[in-house]
Amino acid sequence: MRSSVVLAGLGAISASLVAAAPLGVSNGALSKRAAAPKADIDGVILNYALTLEHLENAFYDGVLANFSSDAFLAADYPDWVRYRLTEIAQHEKTHVDFLTGALTAANITPVAACEYSFPYTSPWGALAIAQVLEGVGTSAYLGAAALITNPAYLTAAGSILAIEARHTSWIRAAANNGDGFPT
Repeated sequence: MRSSVVLAGLGAISASLVAAAPLGVSNGALSKRAAAPKADIDGVILNYALTLEHLENAFYDGVLANFSSDAFLAADYPDWVRYRLTEIAQHEKTHVDFLTGALTAANITPVAACEYSFPYTSPWGALAIAQVLEGVGTSAYLGAAALITNPAYLTAAGSILAIEARHTSWIRAAANNGDGFPT
């Protein structure tokens, strides 16, 4: 129930974004849009992705540093929840390292991590924030995909997108005590 409010709000936002998206529908049939020339902004996109990965990396490191396994158990979460957060933290660190390396290899200066302050005071609050962060991460990768010009970067972004989507599912399952698809 406690995550239902967060999920309902995110659902309303997502529905409005989908409703506002241009579909390219003409007379009831899907039509192919003319391809607009793409500017090469791959470095900007990768740095944006790196900024998000820095944020997620710092978030999970902070959650794990602030809440022990006992804290999650006391908050009525099963043992696997904190373990899964440890796995997600490792993935986020891998994403930071990968994107930093890709940018450096392309002679683009990678953005540095910022100072972050997250308003969680409990494992429940941390999982509520995680749902938002992972949803934004998944949406950001999906939204940026059409703007990537380098096929290798697109493939890498697609791989990270799949992992971020899995994180979203795991977090929702944790927040809902095992049900990643609540009704």
